[in-house]
Amino acid sequence: MPHMDLSHYTTREIEVIHRKIKIENKRLKHRCSELEEKYEASELQITQILTIYRHQLQQKEVEISLLKAREGALQEELLKLQQATQAVPLGTDGAPAPTESSYATYGTHHGASAGYDEDMDFEDLISCQQQINRLTNEVSRLQSDVGHWRRIAQVGESA
Repeated sequence: MPHMDLSHYTTREIEVIHRKIKIENKRLKHRCSELEEKYEASELQITQILTIYRHQLQQKEVEISLLKAREGALQEELLKLQQATQAVPLGTDGAPAPTESSYATYGTHHGASAGYDEDMDFEDLISCQQQINRLTNEVSRLQSDVGHWRRIAQVGESA
């Protein structure tokens, strides 16, 4: 309310204005208290959500580590099978041999996991899930290739 010259007002008018100001002040204090409670509840909810996301992120990182280890083991097994079947002519079972370059270059495009960091958020969780999906697909592909080379090795042994 702008600065007023009170000399023009009667005592009764001033009391009415004073009462209105007190009522408005009380309303604003009550509203401020409500907003503070909402703020505190929001902070608590955010903290709980962050805890859940961090836990999920840790789980995804463990899953990525396990998939990377499995991928490495499958690549190693695949290389052993390829070396064991080098003497067998390609195409004896009618299946084309997979290219080795896809295995050699795969590892260079996928670095190690960054590890747990308190600044990680939902985007990091999504990124981890996408990496898990890529690794799962790669593990499936490698398992298929291992099966292919096992069949070639069996054909070579029986020949």
